[in-house]
Amino acid sequence: MRQTLRDFCELAWIVGHNEDVSLLASSLSCEGFMCEDVRGPYSREQQKYASQIRTFINHQNAWKKVLKSGEPGLIVEADFVPCRHFGSLPLPCPYDGEDYGIFCWLYTAGFTIYGIDKHGHVFGHGNALVAYLISPKGARACLD
Repeated sequence: MRQTLRDFCELAWIVGHNEDVSLLASSLSCEGFMCEDVRGPYSREQQKYASQIRTFINHQNAWKKVLKSGEPGLIVEADFVPCRHFGSLPLPCPYDGEDYGIFCWLYTAGFTIYGIDKHGHVFGHGNALVAYLISPKGARACLD
């Protein structure tokens, strides 16, 4: 049986700048995820950056939180809209319990599909960080 998103992780980080994320957090909480809003802190220099760049900084901050937790997590941007029964969706990447560095897009814009592996999992390239799963080793790789 394939794992679900909720089986893979219980922690969800919502990355944004100044958006109201209460509805998104409520939706994810109803799916069984423990949510945390990630905004800052910003250095004095970073406070001068555009909101889009500060959002990228918050992704970095979320990766640090995943690494510190030692558990895989779900990271979504503030404008992500999950479908019903989101937590019950099947895990879209192979996972046997070993952290070999997972970074798995759930939603991205401008994607390219390279192929499908022997387990039926799609692999490719995405260029936006809207919604993804990440393991501690995956977070370490992103931080490095």
